[in-house]
Amino acid sequence: MCLLIEHALRISELVGLNIENFDQSAGTAVIYSPKKSAWVTHRLKKHTRLALDLYLAEEQRSTNPLFCGYQMVKKPDSRITRYGAYNRAEILLTYSSRVSAVRLTP
Repeated sequence: MCLLIEHALRISELVGLNIENFDQSAGTAVIYSPKKSAWVTHRLKKHTRLALDLYLAEEQRSTNPLFCGYQMVKKPDSRITRYGAYNRAEILLTYSSRVSAVRLTP
């Protein structure tokens, strides 16, 4: 959610992200923008960096898609779809009064 809100990413940019797009020590992300047909470097904001650090520590992965789809059990490298991202965002928004900012995904 931080990437969508703080960095104004489009859903197509979000679902295309790989863990390798992030340089945690530099606090940056290189993101491909299909609309611009170009790679853009974003300096990650404080809350996004915190959420990313927590998320990656919990996921215990260092490569492949940042967000995996629901088929991860069958295909460990499966990328979330746009519709899957919409669904997860809707769930978070529905229960946002019960979710603390620290538990949000990057």
